[in-house]
Formats: sequence, C-alpha cells, structure tokens
Amino acid sequence: MELFKYHLTEDGINSIIDKIKAFFISRKISDRDILKTTLLIEEALLRCRDRFGRDQEISFRTSGIASAKVTINMISDAFDPLDEHENEDILSSEYIRNLLVSEVTTTTYNYRNGCNEIIVIARKEWKDLKIPGGAVSIAVLLAIAASLIAKLLPDAAVSFFLNDLVTPLFNRVMGIITLVTGPLIFISIVSSICALNDIATLSSIGLKAIRRFALITVLLITFSVIISLLLFPGISSSSNNAFNLSAIIEMFMDLIPQDLVSPFVENQTIQIIIIAVAIGVALLLLDEKIPILRKLISETNQLIFTLMGFVSKIIPLAVFLSIYKAITLNSLSSIFGVWKLVLSGYVIMVPFTAGMVLYVCLRRKINILQFIKNISEPAIVGFTSASGTLAMTKQFETARYKMNKDEKLVNFWVPLSHAMFSPSVIPPLVAAAFFSGTYYGTPVSLPQILIMYILVTQLSIASPKVPGGIMATFTIMLSQLGMPTDVVGLLMIANVFVVNAETGLAMIIRSAELEEFSHIIDTKKMR
Repeated sequence: MELFKYHLTEDGINSIIDKIKAFFISRKISDRDILKTTLLIEEALLRCRDRFGRDQEISFRTSGIASAKVTINMISDAFDPLDEHENEDILSSEYIRNLLVSEVTTTTYNYRNGCNEIIVIARKEWKDLKIPGGAVSIAVLLAIAASLIAKLLPDAAVSFFLNDLVTPLFNRVMGIITLVTGPLIFISIVSSICALNDIATLSSIGLKAIRRFALITVLLITFSVIISLLLFPGISSSSNNAFNLSAIIEMFMDLIPQDLVSPFVENQTIQIIIIAVAIGVALLLLDEKIPILRKLISETNQLIFTLMGFVSKIIPLAVFLSIYKAITLNSLSSIFGVWKLVLSGYVIMVPFTAGMVLYVCLRRKINILQFIKNISEPAIVGFTSASGTLAMTKQFETARYKMNKDEKLVNFWVPLSHAMFSPSVIPPLVAAAFFSGTYYGTPVSLPQILIMYILVTQLSIASPKVPGGIMATFTIMLSQLGMPTDVVGLLMIANVFVVNAETGLAMIIRSAELEEFSHIIDTKKMR
C-alpha cells in the first residue's frame, strides 16, 4: 500500500493521474478502463478544486491484489464531485456517470468523520482474443465445424439436436437478450435527455443539435436504402403489402402506447422509445421539483448497463446457435452469401463520410488535408478498437486543442453526439432488412421501408453501447418489421468485418458535423 499527498494544482492533479495510470498498468487493467476511470477521477478532482481552491490538500493510496483499488481522501466540508455540479465549464455528472460506465470498474463516494472519500475498484478484465471479431469469430468457426459434422450424422440425430436442443436454447438466449434490451433502451434515452441539464438548454442549443443529427440520420438512411436496393434488389408489390392509406394510418396508430406497461411486456420497441422521450422531457421540466428522480435514472442506467454487460457474454453462444441453424437447414454456401452485407457497409459509409468532409471543408473554406490530420486521432481509436465510447475520450482533446473549438461547446456537444447520434449503426440495420428479405424470399415492402426510417432513427439512438449490443438491435429491427430473426447469426458474421471501419468513419462524420455546428451556434447562449 502506497500513500501520496498533493495539492489541487495543475501539477498536483497531473501527478495524481499519472500515478494512478501507472498503478493500473502495473495491475494489468485494460487500456479502455484506464482511460475511462482516469477521466472520471480527473473531472472529480477539477470539481474539488473548483469548490475548495488550489491549496486544498488531497491524499490517495493504492492497494489490492486481485483487483486495483484507489482511495482518494480530502478533509473538508461534505462535497460529492460525482454528483450534480453548478459549474458547466466542467463536464456534467450525467455525461461522466452515464457515458463512461464500465462493467469492470466501480467508483463510489462517501463522507465520514469530516473526510470526503472516493473509492475506485478496477478488476482485471479478460483480454479479447487477438483475432478479428474475438469470441464472435470463434463462435462462427465452431458453428461451421459443428454443422459440417452434423452432415455426417443420421437424419434422426440431426433433427433431434436441431429441434429439441438448438432451437429451444436459441429462443431462450434471444429472449434473455431482448428482455434486458427494452429497459436499456428506455433508460438510455431518458438519461440522454436528462443530460441536457435543463429545458432552456434543450430549447436554445439542444434542439438545434438534435435537428441536425436527425437530418444527417435521414440522409444516411436514404443513401443506405439506395445502396441496399442495388445489392439486394426487389420491393414487394403484393396486395398484402401494398402501400395504402389504411396501412399507413394503422402503422402510426400502432406507435401510440395504450399504457405504460404493455410496451415492455410485449417488447414494443417504438412505443418504449416514445414513452422514454416523453418522460425524459418531463424530467427536464420538473428538474427543480423532483431532482431525486434524475439521480435515480442515472443510478438505474448504470445497473442496466452492467446487466447488459453480463448478457453480452452470451452473445457468442447466440451467434453459434444461429449460424448452426442456418447452415444445417440450408448449406455452407449461406455463409458466403454475407459478402454483400460486408460490401454494403463500405459502399455506404466511405462515400457518405467523404462527401460530408468535402461539403464541410468547401463550405467553411478549410484545408481538407489539414482537417483530416486534425481529426485523425479519435478516428484511429475507432478503427483499432471498434469502441465509440473509447474514441469519445480522445475526441474531447482533439475537438478542444486541434479543432480549436469552444470548451463549453465541446463539453456539451461531444457527449450528446455519442448519446443521440450513431451513424455507424445505420448502414448495417438498413442492409439487414434488405438482406433478410432476399434471404427468405420475401422482399421488403414500401410500408416496411417507411417503418424502417422510424425504427433505424430511433434504434441508432438507443442501440446498446456494449460489445455485441448490435445483435440485440438486429433482433429488434427484424422483429418489428415482421421478419424472421434466425438470420441474426449471419448478420453478426458480416458485422465482424465492418464494425471497426464503420466506428472509425463514424468518428470522422461526428468531427465534420462538430465543425459545421460550431459555425451556426452562438456559444454565448451556453450556460
């Protein structure tokens, strides 16, 4: 156990962070969790300095064997730096606690005997397999091997294994995944809205940002639909799927929840999202009257994310079962059919990203090469890690010091964009619907395409921000469109080959949009 003492000066805070980083590295904590945790600690220390001044003494000690434990102590009046904070120059606690939640790291605050205490416990995380896709790729290979072995078995044995073991287990696993996804979507959206801090911020700045997010989302969906139609041609024109007024009216009526319970019981995702938006806005309006509810939402958000982290561990099993079913019922050639899905990801994202960068640079008279150089670091993190949350930590620094954006704007816009704007999710969702229609011989209809616009827009906001969360989103997307979900395994195979590129390109899109947004917003209105 080592004990250190510092004052809350710039050098003192930097020394604390450096020593904590070195301690975590020595205990083999993952780079991702080191970045998240040290960012959280740094913000907490800055808030303490803002409250008590640079001369305030602070001590911390490191300990732990199976896990890495950091205990920070400060003798002063009670002050929780992880809770709400008045100074908006510092990142809001909603962003810190909701967007940087980790399933392997816990951070708690206590006040006792005149001492503020922050305890951080980081557990060593199993390292991902050093192959593209990690456990999902292993699940794919095992499923192919198992299906090939099954071809050698008697038909009766194959039928028993498929119908009595694989199918029931697959249905149960998918049921568990979707069971957690509904509450996760609800809490994520409510928390994202609450992160706007107040209704005035929502009205003056937030709505402008959200409108632009919605515009880019619609444009990307439209481009994705066009490319998907080229790769998976065919639109259903049968009488059952005809585009008529009654079908449109019925579709929009189905969006309105009849009560607050049935959407969760029946897993009606669109209705859950509508309820979440209404409650989120209501909490903004009533913030001063019932602030405890916003704090409860924040705590619940961490609980749901932790549960989803546990559930994500069974996603490779779901992939294995889904692919085994697909190959056993069809043939190995079904695996090679996903090449169009992989192609669609690149054909959609690369031109769209290039077009957006070109548009912003020409419109704002910015040197394109210099702009790309300035925004490259978060994009590289996205390309190499496939983690938008991890790339976000680098985007704060890039936006502030390389793009030279106002600090208040960066602290507001960057977390908001990651919570409510996910361009990397859109192409695979759109392509999944068209691929599924072609795979099962039931092309999508015009009403389904219209529903797709609504679904993809909302699911791009609510997609679980955990490894493998896209599988739950695929399942919701297909089920809401009335399509079979057995094809999800094939969708995950394709996702292995595009997720890194799509995450990196999405960071470039966000940076280009930040550049454009900074020219049309008055930062003086930001409190």
